[in-house]
Amino acid sequence: NVMFVVGDTILTPKSSDTILDGITRKTVVDIAKDWGLKVEERRISVSEIIESFEKGTIKEAFGAGTAATIAPINSISFDGFNYKLPETDSNSFSSKVLTYIDNYKRGEVVDKFNWIEKI
Repeated sequence: NVMFVVGDTILTPKSSDTILDGITRKTVVDIAKDWGLKVEERRISVSEIIESFEKGTIKEAFGAGTAATIAPINSISFDGFNYKLPETDSNSFSSKVLTYIDNYKRGEVVDKFNWIEKI
């Protein structure tokens, strides 16, 4: 699953027959909402993303999935152009959410979502 931070909004395609309703994607969406961030789960067009590059409103893009958890995207190529994303750092959403998820899995933060089951 792919996610974009554009302006003050996190955009991700809505799950469907062709978009996996993955647990990592859902986790990131739930955490973002809990942190008070605006999240839109909807159809996202390539032209919308290109426009966000042209306007300078895209802040980050990343993949969210079981194997990688969070995988930053450095650039997006389309129609012969390579669009570079800003460098992510420890203050970026993707970095913060990755750290939070890792800490959550280790029991280092309160289980406010009731996701951890002791066995």
